[in-house]
Amino acid sequence: MPKVSVIVLNHNGGQIVLTCLISVKASDYANLELIVVDNASSDDNVYLIEKNLPDVRLVTNKVNLAFAGANNRGYNESSGEFVFILSNDTVVDKFCVSELVSLG
Repeated sequence: MPKVSVIVLNHNGGQIVLTCLISVKASDYANLELIVVDNASSDDNVYLIEKNLPDVRLVTNKVNLAFAGANNRGYNESSGEFVFILSNDTVVDKFCVSELVSLG
């Protein structure tokens, strides 16, 4: 079963990013690496992630690297055979990752 790195780009996502991460964690696919790249947020979402989902890997940027730069940073931090990039307002179906891997 190949490892899948799920990268979630976040900027001031608040509760929205938690909803996204919880949906990914509910996946039926077991070999996941979940990385949040926080793009210099000024709200409390980094604290919310650390408090509620301590097993999520959090990469924090001191400055906003924009969409491509932040996702590239997440990619460079990832170790999966497959990489799945999500926006922080995405909610995925529990079979989403396994279905994507089956196509790969």
